[in-house]
Amino acid sequence: MSNKVLLVGGSGFIGQHLKKSLSNHYQVYISGSSERNLENYFHLNFSEPSTFQSIQHIQFDIIIMLAASMRGTGDSNLTNPDLEINTIRTSYFLQFIADNNITKRIVHISSMTVYAIPEILPVSETSKRIPLSIYGLSKKISEDITEFFSISNNINVMVLRMPGIFGGNRKSGYIYNTVKNAVQHKKIELNTEGLGYWECMYVEDLCKIIIDLLGYYNWSKPFETFNFSYGEKIDFVNVAKDIIRLTKSKSEIFVQGEKGYVDFWLDNTKLKSTIPFHYTFNKALENYVHKIVDDLHSR
Repeated sequence: MSNKVLLVGGSGFIGQHLKKSLSNHYQVYISGSSERNLENYFHLNFSEPSTFQSIQHIQFDIIIMLAASMRGTGDSNLTNPDLEINTIRTSYFLQFIADNNITKRIVHISSMTVYAIPEILPVSETSKRIPLSIYGLSKKISEDITEFFSISNNINVMVLRMPGIFGGNRKSGYIYNTVKNAVQHKKIELNTEGLGYWECMYVEDLCKIIIDLLGYYNWSKPFETFNFSYGEKIDFVNVAKDIIRLTKSKSEIFVQGEKGYVDFWLDNTKLKSTIPFHYTFNKALENYVHKIVDDLHSR
């Protein structure tokens, strides 16, 4: 029997695609915050600790923690619910895992939003973590909680810091909408005021990299972090220019106001030293653009 993997929050955007990719290699289970009558599905709601009992007598080889609230992106109000759900509520679930010996290996999905505005580029795993939003703050604290949890309970934890994700079945987002407008030769208006982070990784590449990492990683450290990125500078406005080129569009780009963002990209040296890495943003963008174009033309 293949190893059992539980995707906590597996019914979300990344979880749906990761489940499909992992199913070729593992026996995959998912959880969600609502009750559903589905095979290999568990009802786990961080706001209702009683739901944790659904997995009390099951052991998993790996648990991948995807569940998180993202209502605090761009918000600095300390009353935002992200702060409690992504920290205290998550810690209750982690303690339940330890108390019931449910797994010895956890993959915690974090975010590039834990980092400060960079002093040195690219941003490495050891760079300062001074978040710009409540969501980033909640992910920073959850990383610290999982590190404490790992050491206290002798459970290995791997933290993956993710950038913005594009692709898959999502019919929204900066890249999708820009491609759609370019195909229709519409004007492309960009407002970068207050822009801190944007879409920088293709969800299909993300899933393949996670599978590679699970296959190559030796779990020799109790706690370790990895930046997930192509290791390239990805400029917000230049992405729109590349989309126009790839679609052979007649669209014009209009950037409103002054440039509202700073250069920001993650160093992936550590990731590349752990797995075979052949992924590039340009190839990912090209594949995704062609996929959207084919989809739009088939309607």
